[in-house]
Amino acid sequence: MFGWGKKSVSKTLSNSYKSRIHEFWEWFSENASRFHAVISRNESTDLVGDVESKLDVLLPGFAWAFGPGDGENKHAFTLTGEGNMPKQLLAQFWYQIAPDLEGWTFYPAKQPTPPESLAGAAIQLQNGAQVDAENLTIASIFDSEENVFHITCAHPAFPNLPESERDFLLMLLLDEALGEFGVAQFIGTIEFGPPPPNSKSMKLVEFPTYLEHARRYHGWEPRSILNSYSLYELPTQNTKRPRADSIGGTTLISNVVAEYIERGKPLKDDSLKKLGAEIAYLKFPTSNLDADNLVDSRSRIEDAIQDALESNFSGRTVGGAIGTQNSYIDLLLIDGENSRELVLQTVKQFALHGTVSIETML
Repeated sequence: MFGWGKKSVSKTLSNSYKSRIHEFWEWFSENASRFHAVISRNESTDLVGDVESKLDVLLPGFAWAFGPGDGENKHAFTLTGEGNMPKQLLAQFWYQIAPDLEGWTFYPAKQPTPPESLAGAAIQLQNGAQVDAENLTIASIFDSEENVFHITCAHPAFPNLPESERDFLLMLLLDEALGEFGVAQFIGTIEFGPPPPNSKSMKLVEFPTYLEHARRYHGWEPRSILNSYSLYELPTQNTKRPRADSIGGTTLISNVVAEYIERGKPLKDDSLKKLGAEIAYLKFPTSNLDADNLVDSRSRIEDAIQDALESNFSGRTVGGAIGTQNSYIDLLLIDGENSRELVLQTVKQFALHGTVSIETML
């Protein structure tokens, strides 16, 4: 795989994210044969300028890479939000409409480094601190209740490193070994030191293969990071600040929701606006919900919105909350005013009384 490219500066365009990814795939399809030939000649660096200039206009802020594809004589193109959940969700939309192009594989997240390349991997900081995969040992214990592996890590450099540097270098190497979502999908607790009793110890380069065999043996599938919601509660309610009357809710975007409630107004980050997308929420009086079944009552509205957005490829729901005065359904919208209008038309079937509106968070 060569270079991870990323452009952070771009003019803000008015066209929606939906139209941008359609335009991207039209452009890529037109150039796919040329890109494939250039990469096959080991001249892939010649393409960096072409790709960066296009992504700077259409998809600013994403990281990307060419790499080996899934099959003989196949190359891959990866687009990733580098762990930023809203952008990872947008990368998934990009992936959903990827065309079937001969010689190509597409990924919406960074993939694991092949074992033969991982063996020589080493991460070094500017101050000279370094950890290499060859000398990193992983001892694991499978937790059958949580379906995760608790690991204990050891490396000759760890005892001499500050805790923050040690943790940072370890996570970079784990990401290389397991891919962008691998740690969240497979790993439970992370400790440091000698292998605990009853653990299985191995070099990092052996760990991905072991995980796959263990997963099959125990018969479980790793959870989907893009559909794994977190629960949250507000200890006190404030009816004068937006969303601060929330009692509790679920979310895929906990950092965004928490910061919005704290600020009481849309976040300063304009990265999604530059992409033609937004995170918003539908607000309506809680009195519309069945007092005896608040959660199920709100979920029925959320499910209808999700179905409408999904069938029209206009976005998705990303959580919601119930408050003392209002209730909320969080939205990732990718088709501008069309998405907003679709949401409002969909909820008309529930005959909601009081003020119903869509408010922007990010």
